[in-house]
Amino acid sequence: MLLIYVRQADVYGRLTMNHPNLYAWIPRDYYDWWPLGVVSAACVALFIAALVWKSTAKVNAELTVFLAAFSVFVMPYTLPKMHNRYYFPAEVIAIVLAFYRPRYWYVPVVLCLVSTHQYIVFLTGGDLIPIRLEFLALVPWVLLVALSWQLYMRLEAPWRPPFLKHRLGPRSTWRPPAQR
Repeated sequence: MLLIYVRQADVYGRLTMNHPNLYAWIPRDYYDWWPLGVVSAACVALFIAALVWKSTAKVNAELTVFLAAFSVFVMPYTLPKMHNRYYFPAEVIAIVLAFYRPRYWYVPVVLCLVSTHQYIVFLTGGDLIPIRLEFLALVPWVLLVALSWQLYMRLEAPWRPPFLKHRLGPRSTWRPPAQR
């Protein structure tokens, strides 16, 4: 079970399978370097886990839903050889996140629009709206940057620079339960 990704990776010879992720910008000449992408994605996952572990923020239901949505979104974006179907869990959990915290309404909208475009390309064999995969990959990248910033601001970290500590002030929607 642990080696299923490695075994299935040899089926197709492309870094991305029509999936708008980081590897849409990398030429096919670098296909043999795909294991480096797996190691990079593992480093990203370990970095996120270390941020959460070192954080002093209380882990509550809201933070758990946000971390789940962020994790299932960031992994298909950073792993090579991903199909569009690997965004499906991210879309579902993003919908849960949007119902749980309506200010994140844009997350499932963006993910579903990007996936719908890619499903149309697969099902019809052509683009309804002709957008190159490299440009379409910018949309999830912008979403990833926005969600990374939100995650960084949610985690009460002792390493945060003093000029950013005010960001969890009265305008923030997230506070520990005792302050609500």
